[in-house]
Amino acid sequence: MRVNLLMLCALMLLMVLAGALFASSLSQDAGYVLVLWQGWQLQTGVGFFLLLLLCIAVLLVLLLLFFSMLSSGFGHQKHNQQQAQQQLLSQLQHAMVYQILQAPEQALDRLSVQQGQQPSGWLRLAQLYFAAQINSQANLQHYLADVPESHQVFAQLIQAEYYLQQQQPTQALPLLFLVYPSLPAHVPAHWHLALEQAVLRLWGQYAAQQPWQMLQVQPLPNLSLLAQQAWLQALRQQHAIALPEQQAQLLAYYDAQSPDERTALSAAWLALLVLIPTADERAWLLAISDLQQQLRPEVLWLWLTLAIQTDRSTTEQQQAEQLFSSLHQRYPAQPNVRLAHACWLHAQQQTAAAQQLLADWPNTELTNRFNLLCQLAGDPVLYPRLAPVLHDFTTVESGL
Repeated sequence: MRVNLLMLCALMLLMVLAGALFASSLSQDAGYVLVLWQGWQLQTGVGFFLLLLLCIAVLLVLLLLFFSMLSSGFGHQKHNQQQAQQQLLSQLQHAMVYQILQAPEQALDRLSVQQGQQPSGWLRLAQLYFAAQINSQANLQHYLADVPESHQVFAQLIQAEYYLQQQQPTQALPLLFLVYPSLPAHVPAHWHLALEQAVLRLWGQYAAQQPWQMLQVQPLPNLSLLAQQAWLQALRQQHAIALPEQQAQLLAYYDAQSPDERTALSAAWLALLVLIPTADERAWLLAISDLQQQLRPEVLWLWLTLAIQTDRSTTEQQQAEQLFSSLHQRYPAQPNVRLAHACWLHAQQQTAAAQQLLADWPNTELTNRFNLLCQLAGDPVLYPRLAPVLHDFTTVESGL
């Protein structure tokens, strides 16, 4: 501002000087000026020549004044932008503190926009997030109205998570498809990994709420192990409403899994497969394969439930005896193995052999549990009754 004032003063001084010189040149004969340059010749009076020089000087001063004002305008705009950024940063910092204190209402209030202020995309996203936290549908729709295109992908994820929290998976589904199987092209690359992980997390929530409908999603998202386990548990809980074609889709998905993928979730898969009549052979092979590698009590008793409730072929009976022989060798002090083997022998009408197997164990509790299990052997929902009893017994007797 001070520089501009000095330039204006200089300009006025030059104009006064130019007028004085021009008037002086008209009032008396001041001579002339001759300019020669590469064959060109210019002759004029001294007054006009001085006036020309002063005009050039005035023009230069005007140009400097223009660029100074332009620079000042940019500086003022930059200053305003910096102030807006500082204000946004302060608002977001305060909102984060309120979030840590689990006070989303106060966080949303801290993010309010002043009259006439144009909110930034990040501010709108923060408002959306906290509006979803406090389940404010009205605020959610209001803040969505002017989210810029560059921030839409984040807004869609906030919306999807809101609907899933409200147990409205059908509203969340189209939003998830906007960012799956690939993110929009305009999303910067440095956001891709975090966004892809967020999308998979939301797909896991959708799968837990709509387990059988999840099979319609193509390609199926690569869920984490915990999300897959929750999905399989939800499928088991809702197995009674599954249509035959949905069960077929599930078995096709199971067949497409690698052996390692099945083993990682063997207990969850087995608990589901035993409820599907057409999956009997798959359940049997999965359990045998898993128990040959390691002893998991939940897998052992799920397999035993399957084994004693269905007539097994001669080959399967031989597989069972070979498995028990291997388990006795690898886990001689494990009461679960001895008790499960006794239950299998009883189911095969070999009661004397079962009682002899239990008689060799020093703790009479095995025999008591065996008698209880024999009473439950014909129950179609044997495992739900066995699991709590056997798990408690395993913990007490084997120290597991």
